[in-house]
Amino acid sequence: MGSSKPRCPHCGVYVKPENLPNHLRNVHRDEAGADREAANVRASAPTRPRAARSAPAPVGRGTWAAIGLVLLVILAGGAVLRWGGVGGSPYNSTTPVTGMCIEHSSLVSHIHAHLNITILGNPQPIGANIGIAPGCMRPLHTHDGSGWIHIESPVPHVFTLGDFFTVWGQPFSSTEILSYQSDSTHVVTMSVNGTPSQQFRALTLTDQMYIDIQYTQV
Repeated sequence: MGSSKPRCPHCGVYVKPENLPNHLRNVHRDEAGADREAANVRASAPTRPRAARSAPAPVGRGTWAAIGLVLLVILAGGAVLRWGGVGGSPYNSTTPVTGMCIEHSSLVSHIHAHLNITILGNPQPIGANIGIAPGCMRPLHTHDGSGWIHIESPVPHVFTLGDFFTVWGQPFSSTEILSYQSDSTHVVTMSVNGTPSQQFRALTLTDQMYIDIQYTQV
């Protein structure tokens, strides 16, 4: 049968309960003091609070709007790079007139200018279907011999009288019209809506413009 005497918590010897305080005080004074000191140190040590985990900042409406704008710009840029123009057209404002083939649909501009050419008093015909060939119709063209130039484009574009002569394949300048050249006795003159003009090939074509080119003897 085991002993009912308590053991010393430090050395493990059996000590009567009434003698245990004296035993601890006399035998284990240093150990008891050290234990109490360590316990006191542990009890008085400050507890470091656990850092709270910060929640992610919410994404505001302004941020989403900025992201949406960036995506829109990227998509628009891709469309421009793909098509090179507006409305799905492969052309733009700098495309040469001979680099464009158009249809009568999806036009942003459709105007008309009238051209009259007189050589030494004789009216010269402006042929039908100038600028119209199988599979391609140029922005500047004619449908009949009336002298009316059709100016049509699927994109914003400035066309000149020189562009029409380029499409027509006929020479024209301040010193030449068709196969006639100015010399000491002949001149090339031009008027627009009845007013003399020196623009010649550089003349910008506008709606209902009347252009008269004369080759005369001086």
